Amino acid sequence: MTYPVMTLPELRLATRQRADMVKSQFVTDQEFNSYINASYFELYDLLVQKYGNDYYMKEYSFQLQTNVTRYDLPDDFFKLLGVDLRISDGPDGYVSLRPFTLAERNRYSTANVQTWIGVTNLRYRISANKLWFTPSPNMGQTIRIWYVPRLKALFDPVTITVAAQPVSGDLLTVGASTIDLFAQVGATLAETAENISDAINALGGDGAAERLNSVVTLASAVDTPIGIAVENATTPGADVRVQLSASSITGESTTADGVSGWLEYVVTDAAIKALQKEESDTTTLQFQKAALIKRIEAAAENRDAGSPATIADVQWTNGTWPFGNGFGGGGGIP
Repeated sequence: MTYPVMTLPELRLATRQRADMVKSQFVTDQEFNSYINASYFELYDLLVQKYGNDYYMKEYSFQLQTNVTRYDLPDDFFKLLGVDLRISDGPDGYVSLRPFTLAERNRYSTANVQTWIGVTNLRYRISANKLWFTPSPNMGQTIRIWYVPRLKALFDPVTITVAAQPVSGDLLTVGASTIDLFAQVGATLAETAENISDAINALGGDGAAERLNSVVTLASAVDTPIGIAVENATTPGADVRVQLSASSITGESTTADGVSGWLEYVVTDAAIKALQKEESDTTTLQFQKAALIKRIEAAAENRDAGSPATIADVQWTNGTWPFGNGFGGGGGIP
């Protein structure tokens, strides 16, 4: 049985049950993790690419600079939903921008025009990992973009276990960052472990689970000291005082959101992958997968069942007044 939100261990168990591999290690947990993540990305694409009813949406703002036409997109950018230009103060002080085609790259090569009534000739285009504007922007103009973020891979939750209180000089390396363990000492070992977890979470990056996972990958085995990750500066070669375990759940962990029980798709598709490795028959699961795709496509499209989507009105046609075909109309300066 699957639920709207599940952790990777829960998904792995459900997938093993579906493939009848609970007691079999022919497919390892690491392989199941890769199958589950691949299937989760497939579900994500079903919701985003075919029926992008804003199931996943983020907002990002930045300032334009004079004579700078290309700007970095967010690191987790996947698909663009819309670009706004601030024309006045207040929450309603934005106007929607329209894209330009590559063939139109020189069509708007005139002075940048912006008026308080929402008329602008500024256009945008995605170019590699940049957002390209034409004509050349003015200093201080604010851009707000709405976009679909890339999906993050699922990781097993991690437990931090402190075997003894760290001493001066004990360090923990997480990726390219180093944590002074002695600075995290609390009144009890449990408090020290919590302080270390908080310190890892505060390092920044895409997610606590990913940072914790980066530490776990340094371990040679579960529940064993991580000599690579921990350095005792005062006594080289001394026993490691901090160890990590993936045997139970502590702190933050990445979870999969199936919205409306759609993690059933992840479980079914990952089970198919596992059975294919075993060279077993997947016919029944293939039929179930096809039915799930049909269900998801039918249910996901109209998220607002009361008011289905219509042709968009983006504040006139966002042309350059008084040029074009009417008040605020037109397709730019001719």
